[in-house]
Amino acid sequence: MKLYLNDECGVLPEDIVCIMDMDGATIGDATKAFLSQREKEGNLLTVTGDIPVSFLVEKKQKEIKVYLTRNAPKVLARRAKRGL
Repeated sequence: MKLYLNDECGVLPEDIVCIMDMDGATIGDATKAFLSQREKEGNLLTVTGDIPVSFLVEKKQKEIKVYLTRNAPKVLARRAKRGL
């Protein structure tokens, strides 16, 4: 079952690498570089019209995508565990 990030976008829980808080995670240089690289590749996707609160990293085979979302990391983690 997919974890839906908005009405149109869902990911499989087994493809989730991590769920991070935007405020805490984007302080580090390594995280900034990681997000910048995903943006250059076209794999940084905003799935909210609001200011993003968290980001989710998905890895399918060799492709890594990052989704910026309005949902709190705890909410996404709880939904992923339940398969919602």
